[in-house]
Amino acid sequence: MRFGLLKHLPSTLRFRLTFWNTIVILVLVGGALWGVRELVRWTLISELDAGLREDVKDVQLILDHFGLNWEEVSADLEPKVVSNSDRGWFVRIFSTDGELLWSSANAPELNVPAARAVKPGVYDREKYHLLQRSIPAGKRTPPLIVRVGVRRDQVDEDLARLTKWMLTAFALILVAAPLSGYWLAGRATRPLAIILHTTARLHPDNL
Repeated sequence: MRFGLLKHLPSTLRFRLTFWNTIVILVLVGGALWGVRELVRWTLISELDAGLREDVKDVQLILDHFGLNWEEVSADLEPKVVSNSDRGWFVRIFSTDGELLWSSANAPELNVPAARAVKPGVYDREKYHLLQRSIPAGKRTPPLIVRVGVRRDQVDEDLARLTKWMLTAFALILVAAPLSGYWLAGRATRPLAIILHTTARLHPDNL
């Protein structure tokens, strides 16, 4: 039953060679393109995560220096918030009970569970990529929870552009593969066709 449709294909050897070669090429090329896209996506997200981890370390150093003096913390962090406004970068600092202690002015209102209910790690909310980390008590601070985030517009746009290019390439291959395969199959089967034609003309009275 699975191969019932193949019964309706032309029975010529040239066509069948073209058909199966095209299927194999499309599967291999499609798998390769998908693999490249996923590798690029993983690389972009990994770079984003690495940047957010460094941001958490910077926030921790600031807190170690200024303690819970939020005016000083704000004065130190807000310039970075402004300089990264095109990326939507923001910071929120919570107590271990989930109470919001400080937030950058541009922090979006996202549908995020209470800080104490979210496991440390990275996650996505709406158009933002977030990293939450628990930081241990310092000389001037109790244990805290730091959440930093950034819009993932640039990553999504890069992936969309790459996907568009790959779909275009796949469409070109979809057209070129059967045409080139049909031509190559013709060259490969030509000697066999000559033999069959010659054999068909053979007759015991005309050897």
